[in-house]
Amino acid sequence: MAIGTNQNTTPVIRLLMLATERSDRAGLAIFEPGKLQELLHGDDSRKSAEHVLHIATAIGYTLSDSSAEEVRLDLAMVQPEGWPEVGAKYGLLTLTHCVGGDKWLCKCACGSVRTYMLPYLVSGITRDCGQHRPKV
Repeated sequence: MAIGTNQNTTPVIRLLMLATERSDRAGLAIFEPGKLQELLHGDDSRKSAEHVLHIATAIGYTLSDSSAEEVRLDLAMVQPEGWPEVGAKYGLLTLTHCVGGDKWLCKCACGSVRTYMLPYLVSGITRDCGQHRPKV
C-alpha cells in the first residue's frame, strides 16, 4: 500500500498497485465513489482518475469497461491475489521456479530466461523481458 499511495510514483503504477491489492481472482477491484481519485491524486482536482485509467487501458493493464469505482484488470497482464505456481503466466513471462524469497526464474515467450521479483510480475509492472520479439 505504501508504494501505491506514494505521490512520487507515477499514477499508472499507483493505480496498478492499488487495484491489484483490492482485486478478486476475476480482476475486479471496487473503490468507493471518489476514493480512487483521492488515492491517486490527493487534493489535486485538476487531475482525474479516468485519465489514468485511460492510459492504463491503452498500455493494456486495464480493460476498457473500467471506471473509477470498478477497475477491471487485464488478467493476461496483471495477476491479482494468490501465491504463484510454476507455470503461472504474467504477461509474456512464465514462472519456471522460485530461486528464493520473491525472486522467480521466468521464461519469456521469446525464449529468454531471467530472474524477476514477484511483486513486479504480479502488479503487471514487468510483463516481458524487454527484448521480446514476436516469432515470425
